[in-house]
Amino acid sequence: MDYLYKELPRKDRTAMRGHLRDCASCRAQVEAWRGTMRALNQWPLPRPRPSAGTARVFLKWGIAALLVLGTGFIFGRFSAPAAPDLKTLQAALEPALKPALAADLRQALRADLLAQWQKVFQADRARLAAQLKQIQSAQYEALDAQVQELESQRLMDYVDLRRDLETLALATQTALQRAQGQLVQLAVLTQPENLNPKPSTK
Repeated sequence: MDYLYKELPRKDRTAMRGHLRDCASCRAQVEAWRGTMRALNQWPLPRPRPSAGTARVFLKWGIAALLVLGTGFIFGRFSAPAAPDLKTLQAALEPALKPALAADLRQALRADLLAQWQKVFQADRARLAAQLKQIQSAQYEALDAQVQELESQRLMDYVDLRRDLETLALATQTALQRAQGQLVQLAVLTQPENLNPKPSTK
């Protein structure tokens, strides 16, 4: 997993690349995992929704702005001889409040979006790791089944070969015994007394 996510140290990464050049099995496995990762990367992700934290930040700064405006309005009303114009008061306060509010809102939005994307990334990474483990487990099970099938076939071939060899040995022993008997008969028939039988006397 560290090699696929490019998180291995340089020394281990170089060793892994060398191993993949020489090992076709591992190279095929890594390519299969990369194909799965590419397929998973093509899945559309849901759009992140604004969280309650962002709404709370907007509400907090809105209330703060209202309080500042209200305080300024009340202070101006009681300190000035004439009632100030609301538009004039807003125009006077807006240049001072707007940059501070905008900077704080940008920072809050950036932190909230970063937290949301980190959650999405961690969830996707965990799901991908689980799926890769399932794929690896299924492949190991399939390989184990193939090995067991080959072992069973090897045992059957061994039994057949042994039976054939025993049949051949038995046939050879029978043929040797028959040949031995024929040789004995031939030896008896070729004895001199058997070749020149004595005349019988009556």
